Amino acid sequence: PKLRVGQFVGGGLASIWLNGRTLTLSCTNDTTLASLNDSGTLVRNGTATVTWGGGTFSGSAVLNGGAFHVYPNLAGCTNVTVNSGATLSWQWNSSGLPPRLVLNGNGYNENGALNGHNLSNGSIPITGEVVVASAATVIRSGGVQDLTFTGNLYGPGALTLTGGGRFHVARAGRWQLRQ
Repeated sequence: PKLRVGQFVGGGLASIWLNGRTLTLSCTNDTTLASLNDSGTLVRNGTATVTWGGGTFSGSAVLNGGAFHVYPNLAGCTNVTVNSGATLSWQWNSSGLPPRLVLNGNGYNENGALNGHNLSNGSIPITGEVVVASAATVIRSGGVQDLTFTGNLYGPGALTLTGGGRFHVARAGRWQLRQ
């Protein structure tokens, strides 16, 4: 069974338990999802920003449009795919990205397929596998000093890294850079 949500009334939802189901969020107004829990699949469509505040989500996510702003740790997710026209934006828990991240495109409103911001720890370690499936942009902003890829970084697409500070690929394993 699938759950489909078009618009949230009153600015957001408190908590959702997926229990192995697929949740499709198709929002055109900014909204907040306070808690997403259990395994399943999250599909994010639409043109607005959805802010996710926490929970125990352990499934996969496909971001097709808009911005998905994440405060909690995404390390419990198995896979997050960010397609052209979508942005995965995160802050605070910088080490909590999923074990597999697939990037495509320049993001929602050209804000990058992946956008790390307002982090005060001075460094963002990206420890999982990053697949650049097509040309993609990663943007760093707001207080971040370094961005370090310590997992596998590869794919057929070109990766554009923007923002101040330094970018590192610090792994002896599989990585591929293209000009």
